[in-house]
Amino acid sequence: MYYFMLIILLILASLANIISFMDISNKPGHTIIKAYSGNQIIDSLLYMWLLMLGQFEVEDLSHGPYGGIVMYIIFIVATFFFVIILLNMIIAIMQESFTRVYNSREETSLK
Repeated sequence: MYYFMLIILLILASLANIISFMDISNKPGHTIIKAYSGNQIIDSLLYMWLLMLGQFEVEDLSHGPYGGIVMYIIFIVATFFFVIILLNMIIAIMQESFTRVYNSREETSLK
């Protein structure tokens, strides 16, 4: 499970870094990332965290470079990676729980 958390944090940080650089290069007043804390790095990490949890606004993506096409591609890639990684993490947790219960069944059946 620790490996999945490390992978999620790496993907989250790398995509937040990309979005942060794309937001810095935008014109003033056309921001993609909402100002949650006032710090660009923290705001981009929060933006990607909320995207991973399923809270996003597609209208904001059109403010990105090249008319938002690059932002839509990054959005699709991010949601794809987050869904796959989170589903794999759920499967791994369930498998670990099942293995632990299955291995302890013989001990509990003898009591």
